Parts: sequence; C-alpha cells; structure tokens
Amino acid sequence: MLPKAMRLAIVLPLISLISSAVCATPQSSAQDPTVKAATTQLATTRANVTQAASQVSAAQRAWQVALRQVAAAPAGSDERTTAQSNADQAKAQVVAAQAALSQAQSQMIAAQAALWQATVQAAQQQRAASAQTAQAQAQALATQQQAAVQAQALAAQQQAALAAQSASAKATQATGVVPQSSTASANKAATTTTPAGKSGANTAGQSSGGGSSWANVVTGFLNGGSKGSSDSGSGGANGKSGATAKAVAPGNSNLTSGNGVPGKSTTVAGSTAATPGGATVTSPAVAPRASRGSAADGALGFAQYNNTILTVYGCTRQGAGTQVSCDTDLSNQDQTNTQLASDTQWKDIYVIDDRGDRHDRSMGFFMNSDGEKRMNINVSYGDSARYLLIFNNVSSKATKLSLHSANGGLDVEDVPITSTDSGNSVGTAPAPGGVR
Repeated sequence: MLPKAMRLAIVLPLISLISSAVCATPQSSAQDPTVKAATTQLATTRANVTQAASQVSAAQRAWQVALRQVAAAPAGSDERTTAQSNADQAKAQVVAAQAALSQAQSQMIAAQAALWQATVQAAQQQRAASAQTAQAQAQALATQQQAAVQAQALAAQQQAALAAQSASAKATQATGVVPQSSTASANKAATTTTPAGKSGANTAGQSSGGGSSWANVVTGFLNGGSKGSSDSGSGGANGKSGATAKAVAPGNSNLTSGNGVPGKSTTVAGSTAATPGGATVTSPAVAPRASRGSAADGALGFAQYNNTILTVYGCTRQGAGTQVSCDTDLSNQDQTNTQLASDTQWKDIYVIDDRGDRHDRSMGFFMNSDGEKRMNINVSYGDSARYLLIFNNVSSKATKLSLHSANGGLDVEDVPITSTDSGNSVGTAPAPGGVR
C-alpha cells in the first residue's frame, strides 16, 4: 500500500490542472481601451453629421423663402434690392452648411477606419494571449504527466520489493533455512521490475478493474490502492495500480483537446467569427445616414449624393396593382452643369416593403412645371425638379416601405403607401428630351 501523502501528491495536481483549464476564458476584444475610445469617437462624429445635415436643410429652406420674397417684390424697388441681398446671404449660408456637412462626413469615415483598425489589433493581441495560455497549459500538463509516471514507477518498485521479501519469509518458515539468493533476488526484483511490473499491472487491471470509470479509479486510489476488485487478492493491487496509469493518459489527452486550443469568438463583419483573420484590412468607405426632414414642409427624409439632394415626400400605389411610385424632389447643387438625366441620377435606389421583399428601381423621370414627363431636364443651380421613382411587383398587401441608396446614404423608414383610384400607371415612358 502506498502512503496516503504520496497518493494525494499524485491526484491533487491533476484535479487542480483540470479545474484551471476548464475555467480559463479568453478576454473579449470589445473591452480593449483602444476599441472603446474609437467607438466613442465614431458616435461623436455621427452626431456631428446628423447636426450638419439638419443645418443644410434649414439653410436651404431659408434660401427658398428668400427667393420667393425676391419674386414677390416689385422690380426695381428698394424692397426687391433688399430681398435679393437676403437671398444672396441665404445662398452663402447654404454653401457653408454643405461644406460643414462634407467635413463632418470625412471625420466620420476616419473614425470608422480607426475603429476597424483598433478592433483588428485587439483581436490579434487576444489570439497571441490565447496561444501563450495554451502553451503554458501544455507545459504544465507535461510536467504533471511526468510526475505521475515517476510516482507509478516508484510504487511498482516498492510493491515488487515487498513481494520478494514476503516470498523469502515464506521459504524460511517452510524449510528453516534462509535461501542464500533470497536477498539478491529481492534486490534484483526491486531494481528490474519496473517494466514487468507495469506490464503486469496493466494486464491485471484490465482483467479485474480495467472497466471502472476515471472517478472510480481516483476514489479507489485514495482509499488504499491495493484492492482492485472483490474477487482478486494481491493481483488486484497490481491491477489498480495499472488501471491508474492507464486512466491518466486518456483523461489528460481529453483535457488538452478541450482547452489547449483557443475558442472562437463571434463577428465584424463578415461571415467568420467576430474578428477577421490576420490579413491586412482596409477600411470601407461608408456613407452617412440621412436625417429626417421637417414635418412643416412634408418631407420624410433626404440625402445628398455628388451634386444633388434627393428629398422624399411619399409613395403612391397605382390603383390595386403592384406598381408604386415615390414622389421626390431633386435639387441641383452643381454650378457648372444644369442638365440632369434620369438614367444617371440615383439609379441604385431601392425599396424594401413591410413584407421583407426588396424592389430595385424600374425607372425614373422628371415632371416639368406643366406636369409633363421628361427623361432629361434643365435645373438651375440651387433649384429643384419633381422626380418620380417607379418600383414594380410590390405586393398589393404591402402598406409601407423604406427607401435606401448605398451610394447616396439614403435611409428613409416607415413610408406609408397611399393609393389612387386612377387606373393609369405613372410608369409609362415619358417623352424624350425636354427642358424645364
């Protein structure tokens, strides 16, 4: 029988190693201070973009009011001169607000790039820390396994020496003569029985106690280690010792495969886990979301793309059919080019109805001051033209939709679909050419 202190020295380190390996968890990259700071900066720049967009909308409305005052004032009067001066000042405010909006958008894009880079760096640091933890666990496991093997070898040697002494004592009692080779045989058995004892222990353990679970092996080892089963004598002791040596290796092997590999986390972005791999990541150019328009002018939302501003007012279904037209205004912000073509303006726009179906733009056309449809129209700088967008195959059960544009950053939600009793479709081809 092995001393109890020796049995505890073998089993307790294994239990401690299993507990520490199961409880180890990787640190989330979201808690990284750099990632937190970049996230806060992105939220600030987004708020600045929203505020700048609101200022652009307010400046444009003020400019339109000033232009109407100019038109209402008598020609050549002082009132007309004052109104024109006010209109020029309002126009300058519109230009300044648009410049501020562009600057805010650039700052937001830079903040998004900084957040992406910080996330990638945090993920790389987390993977490196997980690799170091796995290496340390593997080294500790190897040390524990080596200690267990050495303890098993020592136990086998002690048991072989005890068996040799017992055999010598029995021979002395039977003959009354001490065999001359008994001491030499005992010493030889004590120094050379490690392989044989290990092999015999495994064989006996498989025949008497090899079918027991890991918990039974540990319990039996702590309780004495010499009782392999109720039907075996001294062979049961060897069987239990052999069973212990047999159970340690599979148990530690499972521990390595369960905790020696860092766990996968969930996201950014793509379709793998949470963070991308070790490849170099470039920041995507992300357009800002559009702000809600003022309820006073009936606008539901607007967005600016290149040299135009698109303002959404509503969507209408043609009768009980599946064709929907969305009524918008397109404002020209280009001082050098006043000709607008419907086939190049906001052609990536699409809608998603409340049934989850996406519909790309089927066509678009302008309406001149006489209500005539035009594919091309002349719009002066700062002026706007009515612009109808047509979407087909929208379910008759849909009652509202949302408009989106990836390039223009348009994102107008919860637009109700009104209906008209007219059976005529606004999606008929308009007359070519035509200017305002």
